[in-house]
Amino acid sequence: MIQTLNEFTCYKTYQALRLHFQGKMDFFKYGTIKAKASTYSNRKDRYFFQKLAKKYKHDELVNLLVANFIYSDISWVGEVLDESAEEVYLKWQQKIQSLSYRFERECSDIVNYLDLKGLDFTDLFVVKDNQFPKISNLYLNDTVSIETLILLNSCISLKKADGTTEKFREMLKPSFKLLPSGADNLYNIMVRYEPFLKFDKAKIQTVVRKFK
Repeated sequence: MIQTLNEFTCYKTYQALRLHFQGKMDFFKYGTIKAKASTYSNRKDRYFFQKLAKKYKHDELVNLLVANFIYSDISWVGEVLDESAEEVYLKWQQKIQSLSYRFERECSDIVNYLDLKGLDFTDLFVVKDNQFPKISNLYLNDTVSIETLILLNSCISLKKADGTTEKFREMLKPSFKLLPSGADNLYNIMVRYEPFLKFDKAKIQTVVRKFK
């Protein structure tokens, strides 16, 4: 059910998502922050939350903020009302609405890359010589999107030396010293963004099997 916002709820939702993407809380576990209405009433930025509350429903605000925390660099709430923030949101909506199609298209681009380089699918996930795995480089040079990385991670497990398996994003953990500086940023984005993506895992697995 779509919930109409009031400005205080809008404030708490904004702060909760900001902290979620900073890794300081789990939005899906807590949903909001603890705050006093009396304290909020003294904030100098109330005007912006009032405007956001009038403009968006709750689920719309969540999606707007997710899109901008992923694809732009929001430093304060006033930027959420900028025209550029709305543009980021609309482009994000288009991506999400065609998520399966874009995933299949980007998997095709990955296969073309592998053919060009004479590589196998598993070569995408090899980490050596203090370098990013090739799949991460494809993201960094905009061949594949962060959404495609997350969808691939959901259905691909890699075998470790001890015989156990793990998702490939685990290679990007800050504790993995084989990787260069910045790998932890990609890992954190994947972890924090994944719960917001809704997709048919069986369909994604079918696509991956076709290209592997």
